[in-house]
Amino acid sequence: MPTPKPAQARKTRSSTPRARTGCSTCRIRHVKCDETRPSCVKCVKAGWKCDGYPSQSGAPANSSQSLVTTTATKPLNITTYSIPFRIPGSQKDRQIIHYFCVQGASDISGFLSSEFWSQTVLQDSYREPVVRQALVALSSLHLDYVTADSAGTEVAGPETLHQYGRALRALQKRLATPSNDASRVALICCVLFYCFESTVGNAEAAVRHLQNGLQVLASCQEMQGEKGLDGLGDLKSLSGILARLDLQASLFDDGRMPFLTLTSGNEREYGLTDLSGDQPLSSLQDAQMALDKLLNWLIRLLLNSASYKSEELQNIPPHFLEDKRCLFTELVRWSQKFNTWCTTNQTANEQNLCWVQMLLINYRIAQMMLESILPGNDEIFGASPNITAHEVLDLVENVLTLAKQKNTTAEAAKNPRRNFSSENGIIIPLFLLAIKCSDESVCERASQLLAVCNRREGLYDAESMVAVLQHLNAAKSERKLMFEQAGVENTANASLEHWTLDLIDDREGGMDGIGKSTSRTSTPY
Repeated sequence: MPTPKPAQARKTRSSTPRARTGCSTCRIRHVKCDETRPSCVKCVKAGWKCDGYPSQSGAPANSSQSLVTTTATKPLNITTYSIPFRIPGSQKDRQIIHYFCVQGASDISGFLSSEFWSQTVLQDSYREPVVRQALVALSSLHLDYVTADSAGTEVAGPETLHQYGRALRALQKRLATPSNDASRVALICCVLFYCFESTVGNAEAAVRHLQNGLQVLASCQEMQGEKGLDGLGDLKSLSGILARLDLQASLFDDGRMPFLTLTSGNEREYGLTDLSGDQPLSSLQDAQMALDKLLNWLIRLLLNSASYKSEELQNIPPHFLEDKRCLFTELVRWSQKFNTWCTTNQTANEQNLCWVQMLLINYRIAQMMLESILPGNDEIFGASPNITAHEVLDLVENVLTLAKQKNTTAEAAKNPRRNFSSENGIIIPLFLLAIKCSDESVCERASQLLAVCNRREGLYDAESMVAVLQHLNAAKSERKLMFEQAGVENTANASLEHWTLDLIDDREGGMDGIGKSTSRTSTPY
């Protein structure tokens, strides 16, 4: 920039441009504004609310500038317009999809690396207007969520809800005209709609969308037999995410059997094909797929054998004991192969490091759950101190540290106050440890991590889970007091699960039932 002439400099000083062009907050405080948009750096650093800038009718139009300022209510910090390919639609739609590319996709995929979010949904949004409309609605909702001032009841703004309504109607119209790729479009939209409804807290609608998607997936597999989904293109990433969402829904409602059975009878008897032989795991994707199968196997075993939860060993049907033995063997094999992969591969990449630690968290929780049943073994969660549980919490803290670093270096929405992902992450493991462990230091630490993580993971909201724990702790305290007043000594299991089993085993099932039970009553009786 050329140096201004003395006369120009005098004119600049006398006209005090910051009074005309600075943000309203800096003008009121009579300080020089750096004029960064949408919020100036001076206000952000000082903790002031930046009230924005007066409109300038004579300001020149600029395409990159318009990208930053069109969504004035959302603290975007987009300085370049970068989408891997040309996206049809309005400029605003392209801006929201740009946000998805630079931040939304990574956040929604959680601590995993997902081809579905990074490739599949973007490529199909280019080819299919209905997928693009659904993606715009979800990306807009994600931006609403992570930039909201607080966890209020209204998660989605009116414009976002309008976009979602358009997407629902567009899918109905699209499916009314049969085509070769209609099933693929339906599958992708079911995932996007599930994520939308779970973000706004509408679990029933989310599960309906998921169920529709799972039925379409099963129908396609049945029609194509051994060829699986080849006729619909490469849907390996899509079938994987549907399998994990299926597991998530069953964890949320523990009366719901997973729709998918990921292991064959032969695999449950002789071992997973993915883990056979001496070959190591070739990638983290392979490790994730194998662990998804084992978790699906575990949940099905837990539900099928629920009536024998408190039975002695001699009263448990042999086929459940054999199923447990085989699953335990496969978990050990998975761990050995995964450790080999970790020692021979560099995992310095931040996303990979999170992924590795999340796989370890899920594996250790699964192993603890399996070891504690058939017959019941109180030493697994009842140990005090519980070293294994603390090791899981150490991994969770590492993951949260990496997530915090990611938030502070976000390229679009800077320092989001809340985080949303579609994948199972840390909320379920933390909640399970908090209610099942007798070691009070584990319970307290898990509860604190839930309280500060500020996350929603699919159907699970950390703030809601903290409220549930507070409710259960209040019930436990009152019941312990009743025993003490009656002069009865109770030295049994100290876990929340032991003291409040009737509240946890709510008739409506799972976390959804516990949450409704918590909201219905202020007392534990």
